[in-house]
Amino acid sequence: MAGISLLLPKEEMVKTAKHYVKKEGLNVKEIRHIVSENAISEARKAVAEGASVVIARGYQALVIKNYTNIPVIEITLTGQEIGMMVKKAKSMLGIPRPVIGLVGFQNMYSNVDYFDELFDVEMRQYLINFADDLPQTVERAVQDDLDILIGGDVAIMAAQRAGLPYLFVESTFDSIREAIKSAESAIYAAQVEQRYVAQIETFLDNSPDGFIRINTIGVVTNTNHIMQEILQSRESDILGKELAKLIPGIDKAEIENVLDGKSEMYSSFIRIKGNSVVIMLTAVKVGEMIDSAILSCHLVKKKEKIEAERIQEMYLNGYVAHVEFSSLDGKDKEMKECVEQAKIYSQSSNPILIVGETGSETTEFAEAVHNNSVRKSGPFVRVNCSSMNEEQQEKVFFGVKTENRKNMEKMGAVIKANHGTLLVEEIENLTMSLQRRLFDMIQNYSVEDCGTESLGVVDVRIIAVSGSNLYQKMLRGEFRQDLYYAISSLQLQIPPLRERPIELERYIMSLFKEKMTHYKRYHVLTPAAKELLMHYGWHGNKLQLSYFMDRMILSAKKRRIEADYVEKLLMELYPVVEKKDGQEYLIVYKDTKAEELMKVLKKYHGNRDMAAQELGISKTTLWRHMKKYGLDGYTN
Repeated sequence: MAGISLLLPKEEMVKTAKHYVKKEGLNVKEIRHIVSENAISEARKAVAEGASVVIARGYQALVIKNYTNIPVIEITLTGQEIGMMVKKAKSMLGIPRPVIGLVGFQNMYSNVDYFDELFDVEMRQYLINFADDLPQTVERAVQDDLDILIGGDVAIMAAQRAGLPYLFVESTFDSIREAIKSAESAIYAAQVEQRYVAQIETFLDNSPDGFIRINTIGVVTNTNHIMQEILQSRESDILGKELAKLIPGIDKAEIENVLDGKSEMYSSFIRIKGNSVVIMLTAVKVGEMIDSAILSCHLVKKKEKIEAERIQEMYLNGYVAHVEFSSLDGKDKEMKECVEQAKIYSQSSNPILIVGETGSETTEFAEAVHNNSVRKSGPFVRVNCSSMNEEQQEKVFFGVKTENRKNMEKMGAVIKANHGTLLVEEIENLTMSLQRRLFDMIQNYSVEDCGTESLGVVDVRIIAVSGSNLYQKMLRGEFRQDLYYAISSLQLQIPPLRERPIELERYIMSLFKEKMTHYKRYHVLTPAAKELLMHYGWHGNKLQLSYFMDRMILSAKKRRIEADYVEKLLMELYPVVEKKDGQEYLIVYKDTKAEELMKVLKKYHGNRDMAAQELGISKTTLWRHMKKYGLDGYTN
């Protein structure tokens, strides 16, 4: 075991420590007396002579810790040791309930709060954490009408000048023994870490891949010899360099996203010194904090070039999914259940149907499913079926015939998504003919006439998204039964934002701050205005709310955004019209209360007396609610 250097402020303490260290056979390399002025140089000398840990006390320990990188174990007086000094002080004074001042650094003493009652004394503590505070603290203690002062060198000298009785703080072998045990534990932990680091370094040096470790600001701290070969540089030319500048092909923004915890990893296909390299940057977490990040670089060999080119093409064309389940975990019960269900579905290769209103996180869920599946390294291709005729859908899904098999622009989405995931958005708009072909592909794992030629077997997972009731469409003959049953066995219903009050509130406030910062327009959202936003239906979900916030922030003329202003905007942008007796009535917004109110009014044909009676409210309150929800046009 590496050596321990015990540095003590008194010769008497050195003698005591040497006696007990020898008697108990403790692992201490040296024990010597030092003065505070030479604490730093003495500690450095000890390390130069083979010590791996230094033990010191009070001011000396503080100075060595603050001004060197030397591991320091502090000697802390035990409660028993302080109690013995208090007893000795009482004996010296011979007076009832003496006032005893304890002066020194916080790191020296155990808790003495209970000493007043235990020893029948008045303890006054003058404890500091910084050396600069020592002179004035000692002076304050000396002038504080004490009967006796207990402290170190500086305090004792001041007490002598003032003619105040004093006791020097002695560390018995109890506190020194505890410090030695702590030092031995620290040395053992350091040795374990060194072994671990050595194992890791051995592994990295023998790995066929290049590795670089960067700190939290993107600067290289470690590398292996393979990485040096890839970069054609010496270790000294790599260490201390900013990763983004060291390897120009790397996206600096992606590095920052990983280090900031916005992305779990960043991968890409680049060229370094004329060689094709697949890179992956992953964050290293200690607890919940990001400590560093590791970049792995795989040098692509000739036999791997075809696959590497496919990967490059995939990234260049944007066939990647970015969302992970970690970003979808909400605090609302409905959302948590949906995420857990999606995680289970991700382990299957069967099609998935995701149902959700406009603006809900349907696409995000699809990406997260892909990234949590065995297909995560494959392409993620999106096709939106709306606003396309049958010929256009045919080309998008199955491609255009071409002689060049590698031409991704001519290939259809099915081939582009091979070994990955195909996201089919608004699948209800797919023509019957294309529905049949998609079902055949799912059923037979094959595609005919896919642009370039008949390719036979394909390995594609379908994730379909719809905002419609596909089951009802199927019953009406508007959607093929076979395709519906093929995609709907694994079905996810994304809860609308209005059913997630915790997330809705969080999203409203975060959007409000984000939009204000973006437009440099700063407002205050009143509680009533916030309440109004919380109770609005938001059938366009996050998409609708985001655009509404844009309008609200940009058009607000007052610093305080009141409820009536929000109500006016909602009525202007998203009017809801109800018909009665050939007349149209404008409803500002609909929440559960509004819908209940409307139902009762319709039941009694607008009779307010009867409606108020059923609702258990006064006619005046009913009128106020009707006005609030834009229903005041209803009459008896």
